[in-house]
Amino acid sequence: MIGKLIGKLVVWGLLSVVIGVVSLGGFFYIKAGQPMQVAAAQRLAPGITYREFWADRIQRWTEIDDQNAAHGKGRACAIVPMVMQPWLIVSGIMEVNYVRSNQGTEKARQLIREINGIIPPDDLIYGPWWKLPDAWWWQIENGTWFHYYRSLARAWNCEVGAPHKPTQE
Repeated sequence: MIGKLIGKLVVWGLLSVVIGVVSLGGFFYIKAGQPMQVAAAQRLAPGITYREFWADRIQRWTEIDDQNAAHGKGRACAIVPMVMQPWLIVSGIMEVNYVRSNQGTEKARQLIREINGIIPPDDLIYGPWWKLPDAWWWQIENGTWFHYYRSLARAWNCEVGAPHKPTQE
Protein backbone atom coordinates (compact mmCIF):
# COMPACT_ATOMS: atom_id res chain seq x y z
CA MET A 1 0.00 0.00 0.00
CA ILE A 2 2.74 2.48 0.99
CA GLY A 3 4.86 1.23 -1.92
CA LYS A 4 2.08 1.97 -4.41
CA LEU A 5 1.62 5.47 -2.97
CA ILE A 6 5.35 6.18 -3.21
CA GLY A 7 5.39 4.79 -6.76
CA LYS A 8 2.52 7.06 -7.78
CA LEU A 9 4.20 10.08 -6.19
CA VAL A 10 7.42 9.34 -8.07
CA VAL A 11 5.58 8.89 -11.38
CA TRP A 12 3.57 12.10 -10.90
CA GLY A 13 6.70 13.94 -9.82
CA LEU A 14 8.61 12.82 -12.91
CA LEU A 15 5.65 13.66 -15.13
CA SER A 16 5.52 17.15 -13.59
CA VAL A 17 9.23 17.66 -14.25
CA VAL A 18 8.87 16.55 -17.88
CA ILE A 19 5.87 18.84 -18.43
CA GLY A 20 7.77 21.73 -16.82
CA VAL A 21 10.86 21.21 -18.97
CA VAL A 22 8.82 20.92 -22.17
CA SER A 23 6.81 24.03 -21.26
CA LEU A 24 9.95 26.03 -20.51
CA GLY A 25 11.51 24.84 -23.78
CA GLY A 26 8.39 25.98 -25.65
CA PHE A 27 8.50 29.35 -23.88
CA PHE A 28 12.17 29.82 -24.82
CA TYR A 29 11.43 28.75 -28.41
CA ILE A 30 8.71 31.39 -28.70
CA LYS A 31 10.89 34.10 -27.07
CA ALA A 32 13.79 33.24 -29.41
CA GLY A 33 11.60 34.19 -32.38
CA GLN A 34 10.76 37.64 -30.97
CA PRO A 35 12.99 40.71 -31.31
CA MET A 36 15.85 40.66 -28.81
CA GLN A 37 15.48 42.78 -25.66
CA VAL A 38 19.11 43.90 -25.85
CA ALA A 39 19.10 47.60 -26.80
CA ALA A 40 22.48 47.42 -28.56
CA ALA A 41 21.26 44.51 -30.71
CA GLN A 42 18.21 46.48 -31.80
CA ARG A 43 20.35 49.53 -32.50
CA LEU A 44 22.77 47.57 -34.72
CA ALA A 45 20.24 45.27 -36.41
CA PRO A 46 16.67 46.50 -35.79
CA GLY A 47 14.20 43.68 -35.25
CA ILE A 48 16.84 40.95 -34.95
CA THR A 49 15.69 37.90 -33.03
CA TYR A 50 17.80 35.66 -30.84
CA ARG A 51 17.64 32.89 -33.45
CA GLU A 52 18.76 35.29 -36.19
CA PHE A 53 21.60 36.60 -34.01
CA TRP A 54 22.77 33.07 -33.21
CA ALA A 55 22.48 31.97 -36.87
CA ASP A 56 24.49 35.04 -37.94
CA ARG A 57 27.25 34.21 -35.46
CA ILE A 58 27.43 30.55 -36.51
CA GLN A 59 27.42 31.38 -40.23
CA ARG A 60 30.16 33.96 -39.91
CA TRP A 61 32.30 31.86 -37.55
CA THR A 62 31.97 28.94 -39.97
CA GLU A 63 33.21 31.16 -42.81
CA ILE A 64 36.28 32.05 -40.74
CA ASP A 65 36.81 28.37 -39.90
CA ASP A 66 36.58 27.46 -43.59
CA GLN A 67 39.21 30.09 -44.40
CA ASN A 68 41.44 28.83 -41.58
CA ALA A 69 41.04 25.23 -42.73
CA ALA A 70 42.06 26.24 -46.24
CA HIS A 71 45.31 27.55 -44.73
CA GLY A 72 45.88 24.44 -42.61
CA LYS A 73 44.74 26.05 -39.34
CA GLY A 74 42.25 24.81 -36.74
CA ARG A 75 38.49 25.20 -36.72
CA ALA A 76 37.66 26.71 -33.32
CA CYS A 77 35.59 29.80 -34.09
CA ALA A 78 32.24 28.01 -34.42
CA ILE A 79 32.67 24.90 -32.30
CA VAL A 80 33.74 26.56 -29.04
CA PRO A 81 30.70 28.86 -28.74
CA MET A 82 28.36 26.07 -29.82
CA VAL A 83 29.74 23.83 -27.07
CA MET A 84 29.66 26.64 -24.49
CA GLN A 85 26.13 27.89 -25.27
CA PRO A 86 24.28 25.21 -23.26
CA TRP A 87 26.47 26.10 -20.27
CA LEU A 88 25.67 29.80 -20.72
CA ILE A 89 21.95 28.99 -20.72
CA VAL A 90 22.13 26.83 -17.59
CA SER A 91 24.46 29.21 -15.76
CA GLY A 92 22.22 32.18 -16.65
CA ILE A 93 19.25 30.45 -15.04
CA MET A 94 21.37 29.56 -12.00
CA GLU A 95 22.61 33.15 -11.66
CA VAL A 96 19.08 34.54 -11.65
CA ASN A 97 17.95 31.96 -9.10
CA TYR A 98 20.96 32.64 -6.88
CA VAL A 99 20.48 36.41 -6.89
CA ARG A 100 16.75 36.00 -6.29
CA SER A 101 17.21 33.63 -3.36
CA ASN A 102 19.98 35.77 -1.83
CA GLN A 103 18.30 39.13 -2.41
CA GLY A 104 20.18 42.06 -0.91
CA THR A 105 23.05 40.00 0.50
CA GLU A 106 26.74 40.50 -0.07
CA LYS A 107 26.81 37.10 -1.83
CA ALA A 108 24.31 38.36 -4.41
CA ARG A 109 26.19 41.64 -4.91
CA GLN A 110 29.43 39.69 -5.36
CA LEU A 111 27.89 37.45 -8.04
CA ILE A 112 26.47 40.48 -9.86
CA ARG A 113 29.96 42.04 -9.89
CA GLU A 114 31.45 38.77 -11.17
CA ILE A 115 29.00 38.64 -14.07
CA ASN A 116 29.70 42.28 -14.97
CA GLY A 117 26.34 43.53 -13.71
CA ILE A 118 24.39 41.57 -16.30
CA ILE A 119 21.25 40.81 -14.33
CA PRO A 120 17.55 41.26 -15.16
CA PRO A 121 15.63 44.29 -13.88
CA ASP A 122 14.36 44.03 -10.31
CA ASP A 123 10.71 43.73 -11.36
CA LEU A 124 11.57 40.50 -13.21
CA ILE A 125 14.06 38.99 -10.84
CA TYR A 126 12.30 39.82 -7.57
CA GLY A 127 8.74 39.90 -8.88
CA PRO A 128 6.19 37.11 -8.69
CA TRP A 129 7.40 33.58 -9.42
CA TRP A 130 5.63 33.51 -12.80
CA LYS A 131 7.98 36.25 -14.05
CA LEU A 132 11.02 34.00 -13.47
CA PRO A 133 10.99 32.54 -17.02
CA ASP A 134 11.10 36.12 -18.36
CA ALA A 135 14.04 36.86 -16.03
CA TRP A 136 15.80 33.70 -17.19
CA TRP A 137 15.24 34.63 -20.83
CA TRP A 138 16.49 38.18 -20.22
CA GLN A 139 19.66 36.70 -18.69
CA ILE A 140 20.17 34.26 -21.57
CA GLU A 141 19.77 36.96 -24.26
CA ASN A 142 21.96 39.51 -22.53
CA GLY A 143 24.58 36.91 -21.55
CA THR A 144 24.77 35.63 -25.12
CA TRP A 145 25.12 39.17 -26.43
CA PHE A 146 27.79 39.96 -23.85
CA HIS A 147 29.83 36.85 -24.66
CA TYR A 148 29.42 36.73 -28.44
CA TYR A 149 29.26 40.32 -29.60
CA ARG A 150 30.85 42.92 -27.36
CA SER A 151 34.29 43.88 -28.60
CA LEU A 152 36.28 42.82 -25.52
CA ALA A 153 34.82 39.30 -25.70
CA ARG A 154 35.72 38.69 -29.31
CA ALA A 155 38.86 36.76 -30.09
CA TRP A 156 41.01 38.59 -32.61
CA ASN A 157 41.06 35.59 -34.94
CA CYS A 158 37.27 35.03 -34.78
CA GLU A 159 36.18 38.64 -35.20
CA VAL A 160 32.88 38.84 -37.06
CA GLY A 161 31.67 42.32 -36.13
CA ALA A 162 28.12 43.51 -35.72
CA PRO A 163 25.26 41.12 -36.42
CA HIS A 164 23.27 41.40 -39.64
CA LYS A 165 19.57 40.80 -39.73
CA PRO A 166 18.74 38.51 -42.65
CA THR A 167 16.95 40.25 -45.48
CA GLN A 168 13.34 39.21 -46.10
CA GLU A 169 12.88 37.85 -49.61
